[in-house]
Amino acid sequence: LVEEARSYISRGEQIRRHMLMLNSEGNSICVGTSEADKCRLLYDLWILFSQRQKGYTIQLLLIDGSPDSLHGGHLIESVRDGAPWQKDWEFLEICQVPVGCAVAKDHPCFGKNLITLSDMRRSGLIFIDRSHGENTAALLHKLQEEQIPYESYSEWTPSLIWECSMEKKMLLAPMCLQDVLHDVYLTPCVLQDTLPYGLFYHKNPPVPLQVFLDFVRELY
Repeated sequence: LVEEARSYISRGEQIRRHMLMLNSEGNSICVGTSEADKCRLLYDLWILFSQRQKGYTIQLLLIDGSPDSLHGGHLIESVRDGAPWQKDWEFLEICQVPVGCAVAKDHPCFGKNLITLSDMRRSGLIFIDRSHGENTAALLHKLQEEQIPYESYSEWTPSLIWECSMEKKMLLAPMCLQDVLHDVYLTPCVLQDTLPYGLFYHKNPPVPLQVFLDFVRELY
């Protein structure tokens, strides 16, 4: 049964890729999306684009960051934080997203308007360094300089939110993730660091995507 199931899964994947290939030959753009990498800006951008360019369509592809799920997608809206999949994609920056501190509802700092250095020293930080210093070297240096205790992890896991809540620690994260970090609340902090936010796209984008990207560049 396992072998038979694998053959069905493989065939289903072939059909999905073929459909995406056919769509890419027309005026269709396939957008990869997930809970974290959702279309926060793309929806409004597409409305403006559609007012100027007629006949283009958009399709959504559910992704999870694995190479297989990314195959076939043309465009992904996300924070440029050094995730492994990002190194194979081009990036069009739209804005900078500030980094904040996520705290649980029973944390002593919950409800504050600004997290201070003293707050961070008392609680300690959980820090996701997926870029291995490429985008976060300055931030790491600042944490060390200010003697802020932190634990560094290479990837997001659900247990980090649990650890943040149970051990009364703070989680450093881009402020745009407030809509997906349901059990903690993101608060601005005095570090004033930011991460690039924008559109990831294939190095050889199809013509419809090139037209859309040119529109976004002109807009910004």
